[in-house]
Amino acid sequence: MTAGQAVLRAVVPHAIWMMKSRSDADVRVLVPSDAVQAIELYNELTVGPPARGPDAFETVISHQGTQVFGSFE
Repeated sequence: MTAGQAVLRAVVPHAIWMMKSRSDADVRVLVPSDAVQAIELYNELTVGPPARGPDAFETVISHQGTQVFGSFE
């Protein structure tokens, strides 16, 4: 998944990020196995230190109180 192909919305207690490239895309909650495909977009949308690997992004996806949605073609 690339930034141009994806919709990602991470909802955390103090922040909401959203990137939308197509309004007709099917969106679902990401699961830890999506970490490899979604990490590039995560790094583009976050201000903090970049996730350097799928394990770090998997932690974000699995964090209680965080929902990450993605669209896959």
